[in-house]
Amino acid sequence: MSIKMLNIGSCLSYKGYAGYTFVVSEVFKSKVNINIDNEDIGNLINYVLININGSSSITISHSDIFRCNWAILEHTLSKKEINHLKIFISTNEKNIEEEKRKVIDEIINFPEYNGLYIYDNSETESKSVAKNIRKLLKRHFHGVKFSVRMDGTKSVNVNWVDGPTEEDVEAIIGRFKKGYFKSMPGVYECNDDPFNIAFGGVDYLSVNRDFSDELIKEAINVLSRKYGDDIIVSEKTLEEYKTGNLWMVHHDKFKCGLKGELNRIMNSLDKYSAK
Repeated sequence: MSIKMLNIGSCLSYKGYAGYTFVVSEVFKSKVNINIDNEDIGNLINYVLININGSSSITISHSDIFRCNWAILEHTLSKKEINHLKIFISTNEKNIEEEKRKVIDEIINFPEYNGLYIYDNSETESKSVAKNIRKLLKRHFHGVKFSVRMDGTKSVNVNWVDGPTEEDVEAIIGRFKKGYFKSMPGVYECNDDPFNIAFGGVDYLSVNRDFSDELIKEAINVLSRKYGDDIIVSEKTLEEYKTGNLWMVHHDKFKCGLKGELNRIMNSLDKYSAK
């Protein structure tokens, strides 16, 4: 890979950012050992790119620009034009922060968020998020036992058996996930939601519903009533489901096999409201 650096003022675009044009406003690199190969050097050269409409800026490595096929454009911007963009972004960010602060103050006082911990940097963000998730789940799904565990400082895992559907749980706690991966590999985009500033947020929120033997049997009975012995023959039992063998049968009928169809049915069965 070529390590020829881009210059300040170089313009480029990438389809993953809706075709917007960016300009290189800063170039910086870490100290590298002379024995490091070209690809490693490319990972240590970084650029600050400003969207020329003045709305945002990103930092990206030299390697990612070429690996992800950014288009290097012919035209360039002068340092004076770049400084104007920086001033515009700075002013815009101050206005945004003021508006955001107003929204945060409103969110904190919403009745549905009453009693949640306000994130104040006194502990890891994932710890605050885990505590707030426990509060909300207890409030909305009384009697259901949830396991809410931190996985490092940027991830929280939520598990439970039967009870509400994953969709219903995500509707309550989904806002604690504060970003997503863009189409460009290695780029994680934060939403910068005022909710997360107030109550915390994590990069990764895993929501996993496990199935009891009773729910598995119920799903088997649902398919048995619908399709009869053509699909659910006597050997298609709870034990066969647990071995994973049912993944391998009836792909002619179900896209993900018989086990996939059983999982789809179980995911749709709300065992909390049914109580």
